[in-house]
Parts: sequence; C-alpha cells; structure tokens
Amino acid sequence: MASNIVNAIWDALAMGKKDVLSIASISVFDWKASHAQFGSVAHAILFGRLVDENGYDEVDGDDEEADENGKRYYLDIITDNAEGARQRLDMLKLALEHGASPYIVAPSSCDGLRYFSCGSGDAMVKTNVVSFAGKTAVECLLAIERVIKGMDEYEKDWSREMTNLSKALNILFQTHSSGASKVLIHEPILDMWARVLANSGTSDVVISVQRNGDGVGRPSETGEVHAHRAVLCEASPVLGAMLAGSMREGAQQRITLDDCSLAATKMLLSLLYTGSIPGEDEPTVATMLDALMLGHRWQIQHVIDMLVSAIATRLDFEHFEAVTAVALRLQVVEFVSACTAFIAGHADEMQAKLGKKGKLGFTDPAVIAEVHRTLKTKGIAQEMPKKRRRII
Repeated sequence: MASNIVNAIWDALAMGKKDVLSIASISVFDWKASHAQFGSVAHAILFGRLVDENGYDEVDGDDEEADENGKRYYLDIITDNAEGARQRLDMLKLALEHGASPYIVAPSSCDGLRYFSCGSGDAMVKTNVVSFAGKTAVECLLAIERVIKGMDEYEKDWSREMTNLSKALNILFQTHSSGASKVLIHEPILDMWARVLANSGTSDVVISVQRNGDGVGRPSETGEVHAHRAVLCEASPVLGAMLAGSMREGAQQRITLDDCSLAATKMLLSLLYTGSIPGEDEPTVATMLDALMLGHRWQIQHVIDMLVSAIATRLDFEHFEAVTAVALRLQVVEFVSACTAFIAGHADEMQAKLGKKGKLGFTDPAVIAEVHRTLKTKGIAQEMPKKRRRII
C-alpha cells in the first residue's frame, strides 16, 4: 500500500499537481529520494519525466490518459502553461521545506534528451538538446537557459520561459535547507537557550581562542567563550570524547583553539544552542567558513547543515574561490554541487579568470582543477594552453 502511495506522489509531482503536497499520506514519502524515471523531487517538479524524449511515458494496456500511440505526456517548467508553471514553482518551495534537495544528481537511467521549440510550421525554431542524467536540478536549469540563450530569437520569444527559469533558480538557491525538515519552535524556547548560553555562571567549559595572525588579512586574536559540558557532549562525539576522557581538555574542561576566530566560535555555539545567530548584522562569509570548518572538525551535523545552506546561498564571485576551496576540502556533496553549479552558470567569467595570473586569477590549485573539470564535463569549450618552446 505504501509503495502505491509513493508511486502516486512521484507521478503527481511530475505532473505538477500541487494538491499532492497537502495530503496526509505525504509522511511516507522520502523527499531526498532518487527515482529511475523522474530523478530527484526537484527534477520531477521542474522537468516531469526524464527517460523518454520530451517526457513521454510508455503505458501498458488501456490508459484513459494515453494518446493514440499509447503514451502519457508530462509537461515541465518550460512547456506548461502560465498557471501550471506557477504551481510548479509553488510546489518547489514546499518540497524544499519538506527536505528536498536541488543538489541530488539524476541517475544514469534518466537519459532522455529534450529540446524546446517556439513558433509553428515553417517558422518553428528548436533549441539544441538538453540531457539530464548525471546533473543536478540546478545544472539542468542552467543547461536549458544556455540552449535558449544560444538562439537568436530568445529575447523576443522566450521571455516567459526565461522568467520561470530565473524564478526556479532563485527558489533553489534561496529556500534550500540541507538539514532535516523544519520544526516550529516557539520564540521563548529559543530565548531561553540563548540565555543559557550567555550565562557564564552556570557554564563548566571554557573555549579559549588563541589565534596568531598571518600578516596578510587575518589578525591575531584572543578571547574566551563559556559553554556547558552536557550540551557540547550531546552535540558532538568529538567533544564528548575530549571532555569525558583523560586528555588535557577532559582534566581541565578547557578547549584551546588556535585556528578559528572568536566570532566564528561564538557563531558555532549560537547555532549549536539555538539554531540561529543573534543581532541583525549579516555575518561575513569568512566567519561562516571558519565556523563550518570547526563544526566539521567537531562533527556537529546540524550546524554543518545550516552553514552549508547559508554559505551556498551567498556564493558569489568575491567569495567563490574561498568557498570552493573549503567545499573541496570537506567533500560535502551538496556543498560541492553548489560550487560546480555556480561554475557552470558563469562559464564565460570562469574561463576568463582561468587565463589570468596572481590576484586577478585563481590561486588555489584544487579550485583551478575543479573549474577545469567542470567546464570540460559540461562541454564548455576551453582554450588550450599555448605550447612553450625554447630555442637552443
């Protein structure tokens, strides 16, 4: 019975049926699952069925929805009408809130090739084909955008479709949360935990920041933050081993950090205790990256999830190299996928920067290799380096 419900939900997602997201049986559905015909949930909502060309589904036996060739047709964010596209965008928001991810790769079975057309008769023009297998929903949207922009007529004839593509990308980048499904918590409870964190009188662990400057952009910094052993041990198996064992940290109930800023340490603790950060000032990406590295070292998964999602939504050219370097070091799948999607979506700028030296170009070898790999994988032409010859 449960499998029938799950199959019906997948089919309804691919058909753009928004009502399916409000039915009671939705609790049996895995929003992070992958389907052999529909890809991820985000793929299904945006692109329908990904196996046969143009979203056709072979039907066995009699089916009232099948056409004269025995096939059922699925629309997508491009081919659906205005109301259908709007419903798909609304569904995408709700699915992400349920825990769906835009960074799940469509399986190799989703090997359909799709083109898009405008006009009719002799005036019809078609885009190049788009493939879906091995791509995230973000990468598929960017691929469709590229083939449409490659047409001379796109500015006049594709305005509605391009608007929908842009809206879908904004939803994926701004609404996505890589952590568990959201739970409503009353504000007084969060305030209580914030007061617990701030109350040094009840704390029994000291985290001492002793960071040396690098003489470039990182200043020397010292300071102390107070926390509670029971909370730290529950949140982190690493801290649990440190504080409960015979190591110096366990004996002194004191942790010393020499590679993390005070602001990042406070941010991590605030996210650990309350799932939020105090104040109205926007935290810097550098601080979030520091906090993420510390959260990864201490294996505090819910903090990692929140920071990965927050940093991915702030990914831009200014911070691209620093963010991608950390993503490659940590190898968090969704984090790396967000960076590769950013590369594919800004291929021309990435290609131009690869040819520059020093501060104008990339300096991290791992980032340079990832940019080369992504541009090559996505079939984007790269300039071959000139051969150097020496006359003797």
